[in-house]
Order: sequence, then structure tokens, then C-alpha cells
Amino acid sequence: MAAGAPKAVGTAPTSNWVTLNVGGHLVTTSRTTLMADPTSQLYAMFSPDSTWHLDTDKDGNVLVDADPQYFLPILNFLRYNEVVIPSSVPARGVHAAASYFNVQGVLDYFNRDKRQVIFSWGSGGSGELGTLDKADVLTPTVVTIVAYDVRVTEVALGANYSCVLTSSGKVYTFGNGDWGQLGLGNPKLFHEKADDKTPIVMVPMLVKSLEAKKVVSVACGYAYAMALTENHEVYFWGNNNHGQSGLGEAFFGASYRKIEEPVLVETLQGKKIVQLGCGSFFVLALSEDGSIYSWGLVDCVGHGTLEQIQEVVDAEDIAESVSKDKRTVLLKPRKVAMPTKDKVVRINAGQWHSCAITEKGELYTWGVGFQGRLGHGDKEPCFVPVRVTASLEGQRVVDLACGSFHTVALTDEGTVFCWGDNANGQCGSGTLPEAVTWPHHVPNLRVIGGGVAKAVSCGRQHTAVVMNGPHPWCTNYCCRLRHDGKPQADHGQVYVFGESKGMGLGAAMKVCNAKLVPGMEQYNVQSVVSGLHHTFVLAEVIPCAP
Repeated sequence: MAAGAPKAVGTAPTSNWVTLNVGGHLVTTSRTTLMADPTSQLYAMFSPDSTWHLDTDKDGNVLVDADPQYFLPILNFLRYNEVVIPSSVPARGVHAAASYFNVQGVLDYFNRDKRQVIFSWGSGGSGELGTLDKADVLTPTVVTIVAYDVRVTEVALGANYSCVLTSSGKVYTFGNGDWGQLGLGNPKLFHEKADDKTPIVMVPMLVKSLEAKKVVSVACGYAYAMALTENHEVYFWGNNNHGQSGLGEAFFGASYRKIEEPVLVETLQGKKIVQLGCGSFFVLALSEDGSIYSWGLVDCVGHGTLEQIQEVVDAEDIAESVSKDKRTVLLKPRKVAMPTKDKVVRINAGQWHSCAITEKGELYTWGVGFQGRLGHGDKEPCFVPVRVTASLEGQRVVDLACGSFHTVALTDEGTVFCWGDNANGQCGSGTLPEAVTWPHHVPNLRVIGGGVAKAVSCGRQHTAVVMNGPHPWCTNYCCRLRHDGKPQADHGQVYVFGESKGMGLGAAMKVCNAKLVPGMEQYNVQSVVSGLHHTFVLAEVIPCAP
């Protein structure tokens, strides 16, 4: 780049032509060429309204701090919109220069092979794996959910159904649909049936009711799903036995046990919701200002005991569930009183418990405390948010996942903590008790997997962690170290522990120490999502060494 920091200059250039002194090599080109990419640093340097002070040599040529052999291919790209790198020029140098000047077209050229690959495995009796079959698959299998040129940005999994979101904001669903959780209309009209005769969809189907909306996030409960649009609208469909729709008394009862197509949750209008969390029978919603709203099963919503809720909530907004096991439910969203002034930035809902992370990285949990899944040092229920301390004291939590009976937290340093039910080793240790009531650091992840953790997920009885390389077993370019000690490229891989068909190890074996899920070694895993018994992975092809 030109020597000198950016600062205001006097007059706009009078000529379209300019001569550059690139590392002692003179290059004459036009300002039009240099400004071909409006997002690049070259545009910022040479645009008419530039605030850069461009240093020159004694002959008035603009000094550019770059190696000419790496700069010239970038300049030619800006001229002809084509990347041509002479065989004598190291491609890695061109890539580095393109990053330096932020020329996106050249960077896209190097990333051209990063096509997305989707894997799934686990229970598949309802077609929830996207394999176009209704059979279990116990190892990672590549599946095609949408057209080749469409990118999936998010996956949400329910009990035995799946929901995917594309980059264009379209929602596709497949799997079991007996409660309307696919959002495709009356399930009695579905032609496909599972072995138990329940209606299923094996080919991913577009949720047409949301087609005109730009959906930015999806979430799944046990047998219901929700979508969030770019305009902060929230839509609900599926099982409503516990008032999960949040629509109040008028949309609750025997006639509204299932809602078969997406409906707008009008009670959240104006609250600018940015994230959703779906438990089995309750919902969390996070607003732009950090407020949490919750509704559904009162044991999990964080508003206090039933008696405390009855004191402050209108009687018409409290009801008895229409499920077989009659439980008290809250029918409309209500703001959760957090015991901190720090803004909440992330939420997550398990089967029977709730979690929230603040901007300082502190974690709060509440709900049913079975097997210590709240991390409070006991197995008791907690009806209001309480901060999780002990081993998390001084840690900055950035992500978390909730299983049926256990919880996993990820810190900003890539460290993983687990607590709750450990009967099947899902807390990452065979020496811990069956109930781990305080956060437990899982140290062997870095020994077995190498690198650091970048994502976590929980199934009913297992934990999945994406570890980013370098992996001790990988000898490819991606895991070779640069001069600064970091790997050449991202190489995420999934490691699991616990017991489930959804672990991808070929059998539902009990694994107490982290184990690599084989079959994806040539891909960079970006995220892993677990349902009760099935798992999806979003990965990309690792580009060849530049």
C-alpha cells in the first residue's frame, strides 16, 4: 500500500492515468482500473473523494508497498476480470497480496472450491436424515437437501424431523409431520408413512407459507418449529399442547392442539426479536435490546414459582396443558427478570431447562434441575435465572448447547465445559459420577482432537464438538503450521462422547472420552447440529494449497 497513513488531501486528481512505483517496478494504469472493486483498499486510495495521502517518489510516481510479481496479477484481474497467475509466480503470494488489498474477486478465485457439503446420520425412520429413505444411518452420509447452487445457512432439528434455512431466506422441512411440525398443511394429505403409520415427508419441501418472507433463523422444539424474519417477525407451527405458539387464550385448547401452517406470533410484534430458543414445551425469545421473553411450561420459563406467577399474570394467560399429563402453562410471552444489568446476547433451550449468556460471557440457567443440568451444584429446580459459577468463574462463555439432561458451554478460548447427566459419558469422562452438578472442564479434547473447539451441540445422551485443527493425525496442507504457529487453513472435525445412534460411530456404543467421527476428514466442518437421535453437519471442501 502507499506509504503514509490515511489523511485528508487537497484536490481531486485531474488525470485518469497514474504511474505506480510498486517495489521499484513502474506500472502505468488507469484510475478506473484501480477503482474496479469498490470494496478494495485500492479504491479507497485512488477514488476522487479519497482521504488517503499518497506518497510519491522523486519523479512523482505513487509508491505502493507490494511485491510487483504478486501485485501484477491483481492489477490484471481489475482490468480483465480474470485471474491469471504465471507458473513462475507463487500463488500463495498473490493470495496474500489480494488479502492485503482486499480485492474480493481474487479472493473468491482462491475460495472457488469451498463448495458446501452436508452430512447427516442417526435415526432416520421418519425420513428426517434427508437421505430420501426411512432407515437409520450410523455413519456420516452426504445428503442433498436443496439445489447444488443453493447454500444452507442453518439447520434446526426436532425429535424426528428436520428444518433447514437457505441463504435466500427459504425454509425446507422433512421428517415426521403428525403434529404439523413441518408447516406443510394437513398431514393427513401426506402420501408417505413411517412404519408406525404416522405421516412423513422424505423429500425436503419448501414451506410455501413463508416463501414471501426473508427468514433469517429457524428453531425446533420437540414437535413444533419457529421462524424469525429479517423484519423481526416470529412465526410458529406444530404442536401447541403447552401454548408454545404464544398466541394466548384465543388460540389455545382442543381445537388448537396442532397448528399445521406458520402463523404470525402477534404477541411479539414490536419487540424486535433477534433469536429464538425452543425447548420441548416452552419457548425463549431474545430481543435486540437483550431482553428475554418466555412462555409455555411454567417450570422452565424463569418467572418464578407458580404461586409467584399467579400473583403478577392475568388469570386468562395461565392454563392447564391439553396434553395427557396436565401441566400449568403460560400462554403469552412475558419478560424474564434477569438478575444482572448486563445485556443478554445468546439464549438456548433444552428439553426442560433454559440458558442465557451475557455480553460479559457470564452464563445463567433455570428450569428443572434433574441430574444437575443447571450447574448450580445440586439437582434442585430453579424457577428464576441464576448465574453458573465454580469452574466458569473468570471464563468468558460464548456459546452453549442443551441436551435432554446435560449442558455444554464453550468459552472464547475454545475450552469446553460439561455438566448434568453423565450416565452415558456425555460429560466427557468415565471417572465422574452419573450426575455432574458443577461445570466440568473436558481437557482431553485438545489432546485427542488438537486445536481448539469452535462449536458445540447436544443430543439426548451425547455431546458433539467441532474441533478446529491442527489435528495430530492430519498431514495435509490445511494443518501445516505457518510462521506464526497457526494452521494454514481451517479444518474443523467432529468429536463425540456419550451414547446414541446420533454419534456417527457406526453403532450406539458408549464413549466416555472424545472420539473422532470418521468419514469427514477431507472436509472442513463448520457446524454440527444434534436432535434427540440424529445429527447434521455443514461442511465445505478444503481448497488446495495456493
